[in-house]
Amino acid sequence: MVAYLLNQFIALMLVFIRMTGLVLSAPVLSHRLVPMQIRILLALGLAVLILPVVTVPLPQVANILEFALMVASELAVGFVLGLGVMLMIQGMQLAGEIVSRMAGLGIGDVYDPTSDSELSGFSQFLFIVGLMVFLVTGGEKALLSGILESYAVLKPGVVLSVHDAATLLLDCVTLSFVLAVRVAAPAMAALLTVTLVLGLISRTLPQLNLLMLGFGLNGMVALGTLLLSIGFIVMIFEQDLANTFQRVFPWTAGF
Repeated sequence: MVAYLLNQFIALMLVFIRMTGLVLSAPVLSHRLVPMQIRILLALGLAVLILPVVTVPLPQVANILEFALMVASELAVGFVLGLGVMLMIQGMQLAGEIVSRMAGLGIGDVYDPTSDSELSGFSQFLFIVGLMVFLVTGGEKALLSGILESYAVLKPGVVLSVHDAATLLLDCVTLSFVLAVRVAAPAMAALLTVTLVLGLISRTLPQLNLLMLGFGLNGMVALGTLLLSIGFIVMIFEQDLANTFQRVFPWTAGF
């Protein structure tokens, strides 16, 4: 009886640690506005619900050092899987920074206490758009489904390969940068066109003060282009998010 209870406790701890890694890095849950106590309780609740359906055999623990290694591996598995998806949301934020810098609106950045950094309005706007698309399309359900099915592939207690984790994160970072450029592309093209037109006007009418005009015009063009292309932005983000889920959770049926 004691051995059975000990095995169940070890199993619960391993599942709980993987869930903890997930809630520390996954979209929405990893936000600073979510208290750490809520994250831990959520991870514990998910572990209790998931434990009965985890049918894979658990490894035997010989000593405390081996158990500590298992705990570290489980934490890394959950963190890497959640971070892989979160990087796509960060790609939307990066797109906003690109547009803001090209429009010359960097001076308008405001301090964001939740991320402990200065962000532009465009970055915050696209970040929220990314989170909304993630939730509306059922991203949180796909994330939980993927982490649940991960136990059949990444068995509890198995040491995570550093090479595999690094390769996965590198692929997700690449997808994130590509997404940022694709999302910012319409605004970048519009701002380059405005810059060329203003340059031609300044050569024709040098007496005009186009410097002050350019600041306001660039801001309006950037905002207008983002609003007009919001449908395109949502479409490509949803496609790239689905590709990311297939890359992070290749064992699932899809997003």
